[in-house]
Amino acid sequence: SARPPPPCYYFVHVARAIRRATSAQKRTMPSKLETMGGVSSDEAVPKTIRQGLERMPLYVGAGLAVGGLASLVLARGGGASRKVITAFGGGAGLGSAWTRCSIDLEELLEEGK
Repeated sequence: SARPPPPCYYFVHVARAIRRATSAQKRTMPSKLETMGGVSSDEAVPKTIRQGLERMPLYVGAGLAVGGLASLVLARGGGASRKVITAFGGGAGLGSAWTRCSIDLEELLEEGK
């Protein structure tokens, strides 16, 4: 009987599909300034920062939720260890929002050159 391929075989195919999809997406994606709908370049940076600040509570909330669920699984005894894991999730969400805002600003400023 034929043996199934190892799990890494599937990961390689998924990675190739993702790479193809993102490279096609990069070719067809409009620039940041085009997607802002007629916003001047002077208003684009504050608008991008505002969007990042609006996104922050969502990311922090998601991080707290994931950290809380992880703490239920990982810290059976409760107490301080659950709080630490939940706080770590919130911090990861905050860092993720900050990074996303930073990337958006870098893309915006590279287009302005």
